[in-house]
Amino acid sequence: MKNWKIWIACLAIFAAGAVTGILGTGMVIKHHFDSFSRGPEFRERLQGKIIERLQDELNLPDSQMAPIIIEVGKTLDRMQEFRRQNGPQLKAILDDGVNRVKQHLSPEKQVKLDEMVKNHRHRKFSLFRLPPPPPPGP
Repeated sequence: MKNWKIWIACLAIFAAGAVTGILGTGMVIKHHFDSFSRGPEFRERLQGKIIERLQDELNLPDSQMAPIIIEVGKTLDRMQEFRRQNGPQLKAILDDGVNRVKQHLSPEKQVKLDEMVKNHRHRKFSLFRLPPPPPPGP
């Protein structure tokens, strides 16, 4: 037991890492799943990001943006209401909103929007989907 100070230091470092991991994971989960309860400023930021991304990636003219902005706003309003009531129906609302936005787009831009939605829903990495391990070396 000569090295009791080293063992206490190792245990303290381990405990600090465990507490940091637990608190960090809790904050990340709260951030991802509690977003609609943050108030109207979060909704405005979210709507702005969605519209900006549509504009940037689809290169839409201003004449198409006006009805799309209205549809995005209506979709976010409906999403917030349904999230309070029952979460599983949220996916159906999002699909309906995407289909309504598609009505204002050309066929090639509809395909590009489908790719955007697919990439967003199936993100390669997130909290619980870690990257695969590297291939074995020679």
